[in-house]
Amino acid sequence: MSFLNSCIGHRGAAKLFHSRLYKNGLEKDVYLCNNLINAYHETGDSVSARKVFDEMPLRNCVSWACVVSGYSRNGEHKEALVFLRDMVKEGVFSNQYAFVSALRACQELDSVGILFGRQIHGLLFKLSYAVDAVVSNVLISMYWKCGGSLGYALRAFDDIQVKNSVSWNSIISVYSQTGDQRFAFKMFSSMQCDGSRPTEYTFGSLVTTACSLTEPDVRLLEQIMCTIQKSGFLTDLFVGSGLVSAFAKSGSLSYARKVFNQMETRNAVTLNG
Repeated sequence: MSFLNSCIGHRGAAKLFHSRLYKNGLEKDVYLCNNLINAYHETGDSVSARKVFDEMPLRNCVSWACVVSGYSRNGEHKEALVFLRDMVKEGVFSNQYAFVSALRACQELDSVGILFGRQIHGLLFKLSYAVDAVVSNVLISMYWKCGGSLGYALRAFDDIQVKNSVSWNSIISVYSQTGDQRFAFKMFSSMQCDGSRPTEYTFGSLVTTACSLTEPDVRLLEQIMCTIQKSGFLTDLFVGSGLVSAFAKSGSLSYARKVFNQMETRNAVTLNG
């Protein structure tokens, strides 16, 4: 395994391991073959990765997921979706990570992507994978990036059985990008009631929402600042910069200076207000 690990990112080493694997009659070792597929994909050699898969006498659900994931990571998005379709035709459904990789590929294909994405969503719902936070978080992102389908994104969010911080951040970010201040903050309140801990990304989205207004509400910004301060994220560069910009835009320079002075790290955004 140490030699195989050294193959990651090195096509020549992957080729050498490939030849040794066949020379030693280990082509039936599914674990080694799956790792070889990953090694080839890490070098960008999807053709060799696919060849390993096609020549495997034995495969498991991970084998399929490795190929879908590899295509997606290497920007071969259509190939990832075609391969997922072949996987489904073969009756292989037991690995949700293959679907996650396919959904990430959908994000890069705009209108074509959302058509495939909806089909995948329907299948995930039937397989009860739609309740999984990891799967649904990617679904939310896919729907929004493929044309801003807010209704479908919200449906994916509602399907999650146990929501985590990433789930809440995803839907808050969507509302933030739509400029829907009321729902963004409503979701934030629901997140707190749910017991999920806000992160710097949560507050970054809220600040972005407030800053997107023509005239940001100073009282609202003060409330956000207090919550951020209590959570310990006021010193975060991303959050602090956004808050400084929002206060400056609202005309409340004293608060902008107050936040600026508490930041441990500053960049061009904070220096320019």
